[in-house]
Amino acid sequence: GLITENNDIIKPLIYDDITSADDSDYENIRLVFTKDQQQQLTNKFAHPLTELSDYRFISDKLDNLEEMTVIEKDGKYGLFSYKEKKVTVPPKYEDMSGHVYNNTILAQLVGKTVLIDTSGKLLIKDLSQYAYTDRSESNDKIEVTTKDDKHGLIDYAGKTIIEPIYDSLEKEVIYNNLVDLYESDNRKGVTYYFTEKSDK
Repeated sequence: GLITENNDIIKPLIYDDITSADDSDYENIRLVFTKDQQQQLTNKFAHPLTELSDYRFISDKLDNLEEMTVIEKDGKYGLFSYKEKKVTVPPKYEDMSGHVYNNTILAQLVGKTVLIDTSGKLLIKDLSQYAYTDRSESNDKIEVTTKDDKHGLIDYAGKTIIEPIYDSLEKEVIYNNLVDLYESDNRKGVTYYFTEKSDK
């Protein structure tokens, strides 16, 4: 259970386990109370955010997930919003893992790698043809690598920008001068990609 230093009972001694939902957010830590295979999510003062349910709250599945947590039910994963106090992405994905970039998540759906945003919108319905995808906060494109190690570029809707036919692809932003580089609030450099193909 949960008691204060004055021995006031906040939560009765009826739970099988109490854990924190997210160790990285100390200011807004949430608690997970487990009872008879069901879990309840509360704020740091043990005020309920959910009722006891079959959802499991998973804190270590995705990195850099803000104001949300991964939920699991019957081996499928979804998302719960702390702010909205509700499930925003139903648990239907076989997996969600890795890092959240630009509010997007790589997930597995019916055996395929898909790209969704944190609201659950399906952005790209199949990325399974790629062995690797490289997303970053500083790039509005996704660098992809095929299974035969060829590199290309797609956008967040899955449209091909650079055909994946190159042996290497290296992004470089070129500025006109150092003023543009160091005072580039309203100026954008020109983005180039150095490519390699057949040793050329």
